[in-house]
Amino acid sequence: MKNRVVITGLGPVTQLGIGIEAFTKHLKENRQDLITKIPNEIKQARGIKANYYVPAVDIGKSFGKNMFLLSQENSRVASLAAQLAIENAHLNISEDNEIPVIFGIGIGDLSESFKNYVKFNATNRLDRFISPKSMPNAPVAWIAINNHLHGGNFTINAACASGTYAIGEAYRKIADGYADTVVCGGMEWLKEKSFVIPKSFEVLGILDNSKDGRPRPFQKTRTGLLFNEGTACALVLEDYEKAKQRGATIFAEICGFETSMDATSIVAIENSGKNIERMLRKLIKNEPIDYYNAHGTGTVLNDDVESRVFKNIFGLDKSKQPLINSTKGLLGHTFGASGAIEAVICAIALKEGYIHSNIIDSPIENLNLVEKPLSNEIINSAVSTSFGFGGHNGALLFKKVGDDNV
Repeated sequence: MKNRVVITGLGPVTQLGIGIEAFTKHLKENRQDLITKIPNEIKQARGIKANYYVPAVDIGKSFGKNMFLLSQENSRVASLAAQLAIENAHLNISEDNEIPVIFGIGIGDLSESFKNYVKFNATNRLDRFISPKSMPNAPVAWIAINNHLHGGNFTINAACASGTYAIGEAYRKIADGYADTVVCGGMEWLKEKSFVIPKSFEVLGILDNSKDGRPRPFQKTRTGLLFNEGTACALVLEDYEKAKQRGATIFAEICGFETSMDATSIVAIENSGKNIERMLRKLIKNEPIDYYNAHGTGTVLNDDVESRVFKNIFGLDKSKQPLINSTKGLLGHTFGASGAIEAVICAIALKEGYIHSNIIDSPIENLNLVEKPLSNEIINSAVSTSFGFGGHNGALLFKKVGDDNV
């Protein structure tokens, strides 16, 4: 028999807010001031057609000199997210703990590597700490170092599904009895001065080029994804009985995790959506679903495939479909962090009954899209989905757990 797995700590570090209180407050205020114009000199110099992006979250001087000397911003942002999630969970961590850390990273922080490549070619010199700074495992290592966590510790990479995979693997670890507490989540840090990374997405034809810079998931007017430079988000997952025994606040229960692989293209989603549909049917079974947090990038092909899969599963009658939105319509695409942020959005929906809206101007037909923010909705179950370059698909099933405090 599987152990029940619950979410007891939330640690978003995003442009919507740092920490769950600020994040929830600004989410409910429907903040629309997150985007910034790409400077004209950058657009001209780099030939970028996109007009807007979401600048990386600013965490200020959150850590001491030692970490600034030995780490990159991605490690600091991930460490702050984990610290906030642990504090939110009110965990009392003993020195001999065996708490694992599992984080998803899509691309990773390339800024120091770019800088040192140029520096080395010009001067034959390198930053002494470039190797430990640029390791893909550095963020999870720093999370463990800063919080004294001694369990198994690793990074997962499944492109834009990385955060969802990390939470799913953490869920499995607890469900199968290998741990009773796991710190997990996702992060991405794509900030660098040259703007080469957003340009690398634009040459694929997938960046949003709308005049107002606001992405339009599941609208016929959609033009692409909004580029987000950097965020992180952490969650604390616990065995239900342990959480209950210590009187933890429970935000939601995770009741399932499934994956699939398109195995078709290194960049494009498989057009029929059959592998995604099979994955979701396996996850949902015959459970009634109240809320669906979509991958919803705002790209033409992705939204078309996801909307067809959705209608295949839930039918064409909007009154019988779950409520649908896309958090990427608010924050832009946060890549490796997106699945973790969307899991937090699902937890808020289950705990507080709040569901944010997206721009609705010319919607794809027969989709129960959230047109205005909803409060005090009865949400007993939720699904979040993530699809990544390479064909990596993942989905999580969440349910409400009785009283918030058990």
